[in-house]
Amino acid sequence: MLYDHRITKPSSLNAYEIHKMVEALFKDTEGRALFYDHGDFVTVRSSAEKISGKAGTSLRELHVDDIAFVELRASCFVSAGGKKHFIKQGDWRSRHSWLEKKGSPNGFKVLTVTCSSKWMKIPKPNAEFALDCTDFSACIKVIDLKKFNVCLGTGVGSKGRAFGFGMLML
Repeated sequence: MLYDHRITKPSSLNAYEIHKMVEALFKDTEGRALFYDHGDFVTVRSSAEKISGKAGTSLRELHVDDIAFVELRASCFVSAGGKKHFIKQGDWRSRHSWLEKKGSPNGFKVLTVTCSSKWMKIPKPNAEFALDCTDFSACIKVIDLKKFNVCLGTGVGSKGRAFGFGMLML
């Protein structure tokens, strides 16, 4: 079972500092905890029912053919010519296509989607870098419950999970 934990945070924390905070809080749990930064709080998803004595909220149970509204922050990239590159800023069609391609392997089908994107700087000490940051809002249909449940625990996409990317918010 997976639980979402709501953790208040100072708005001054950047993605790298949040990553370190989440890593410290969940160091004794199995697997990597996913998180989503809402600004004044962070939602962290983990298999741990309680963190620091506070109980998390169990995820809503969905079934095959259920329709749900989801939000996702992802770093969208594609492979071409043997190289991976981020999708060009402003190219919403390619971003929609990226999410649709991620659907089937993760147990869902995208019914409708909207997105916005920007570059997010990750100020890691001595190694600042930037990631594509695409925020999706989508209506999806669950098509494979087993794959979808795995997706809820492991995330969508492969870049930036340590920095708050990939967590599918129901």
